[in-house]
Amino acid sequence: MKHTKFENLDVKREYYKFPKKMQTKMLELREIIFEVANNNKNIGKISETLKWGEPTYQANQSKTGSPIKINYKQEMGTNFSMYVMSSTDLIETFKKNYPKTFYYTGTREVIINSNKKIPRKEIYHCIELALTYKFKETSKKKK
Repeated sequence: MKHTKFENLDVKREYYKFPKKMQTKMLELREIIFEVANNNKNIGKISETLKWGEPTYQANQSKTGSPIKINYKQEMGTNFSMYVMSSTDLIETFKKNYPKTFYYTGTREVIINSNKKIPRKEIYHCIELALTYKFKETSKKKK
């Protein structure tokens, strides 16, 4: 799988700290984030940074969407997580759309099993919803 070039070497180093199996799946999720951004004109360019030591993705355009974080902790076993802003209803929306595809914790965490193939269509949709969350909120207010 081809990987989008890392602009931020600190982020790259963070990925390479993860166990190889997690690293592969997490890099796949990273690619999907960039793909979603490239395919949706409302998102535009994505910035990739470390926030609290976690790879974080956010549209450069203001008022577009929720930042997305990716992380793995050893106590998670074969799972890793994608996080969105907790002050949104994104997790509730994901649960309604994909109740059995992912596990969810609280109001911000989507848990993905690394032993399974990433459900591409579903995670693509979740990422798109997250990265356009504020854009849709702003559109509703204008009506």
